[in-house]
Amino acid sequence: MRRIVIVASSVTTAVVLTVVSLMASSAEARGDRMNAIVVFRRPVAVARIRSAIGAFGLRASWKVIPGISGTFSSGQIRALRRRSDVVRVERERSFHAAMSTARRWYGVDQAVSNFGVTGDRSGAVKTYARSDVVACIVDTGIDASHVDLNQGQVIGWKDFVNGRVAAYDDNGHGSHVAGILAGQGDATWSLRGVAYGTALVGVKALDASGSGSTTAIINGVNY
Repeated sequence: MRRIVIVASSVTTAVVLTVVSLMASSAEARGDRMNAIVVFRRPVAVARIRSAIGAFGLRASWKVIPGISGTFSSGQIRALRRRSDVVRVERERSFHAAMSTARRWYGVDQAVSNFGVTGDRSGAVKTYARSDVVACIVDTGIDASHVDLNQGQVIGWKDFVNGRVAAYDDNGHGSHVAGILAGQGDATWSLRGVAYGTALVGVKALDASGSGSTTAIINGVNY
């Protein structure tokens, strides 16, 4: 089994942030535009923001947090940071899903525990519907044809990367996460998911390399 984690090593993060800082300084000097996340204290209409700081490219807005993603000039970034109704302004970043083995983290190859839950509420463990426990996997996608995730277990899907309408996983991390949570155990019963009767909704926010932007990930959570 493998641990589910989205991380960036401290060394890599330090290097990336240093490079981003240098690039940002250069960008501000040239008056270039940059992608950023703006979080407000309460929901604010986009039209009101534009009337205050000028036109900008809106990339996304959310209900899960009172915030927006947009492309702003350095002057607009400074203006936003001065506003009393703005909690924070952060430059867009990239994150990566790590596929580290369990032994590396825990010193064991696998661990199986029966928690006495299935996720089934319909009375038919291998029949999946909205009446069951439904879990949303925000990751690289879900391979709905996998032997441990088929039989109609993926009841919902949204692709924020490529816009495809049918569930898929071009990396494998999302399917792995889905398997830990809700794998049916058809391939190996002893390695079934913790709640194998759970219905799944797949949200693809990470690309084929396992990477995704802040905006894409928040889009997934918002969905």
